[in-house]
Amino acid sequence: MAGALLCAFLYYIAIPLLVWPGQTPGKRLCGIRIELADGDPVDFPHLALRQIVGVVILEGVIANASGIWHQMATIVTGINIVHPLMYVGFAITAVSCGMILIRKDHRCLHDFIGGTRVALVEKGEPAA
Repeated sequence: MAGALLCAFLYYIAIPLLVWPGQTPGKRLCGIRIELADGDPVDFPHLALRQIVGVVILEGVIANASGIWHQMATIVTGINIVHPLMYVGFAITAVSCGMILIRKDHRCLHDFIGGTRVALVEKGEPAA
């Protein structure tokens, strides 16, 4: 389990900070990047809040790492919290997806938590 969480950390935090600023491999492929809400490059505190608190913990159904931390919490506490957290994650994710569709800036919950937004990489601009 620890190895899977390490891989998630590398994908969601290390690569966007150290390899391709603001971009996971998927975002790079799509020509988008994460940046601060004011357009500045994303930094570790904002990215950690966005990815760990927003994506993995709150919107648990959209990240495989969420299932791992749910299982670890169940092992540590002895209380099966996997299913309740899964349903809460579905509800929160539904709200977040609705925000993407309804809001003009397309920011969702994890963007507000991290103070970020997703932006297109302009043509001719280095992808980093």
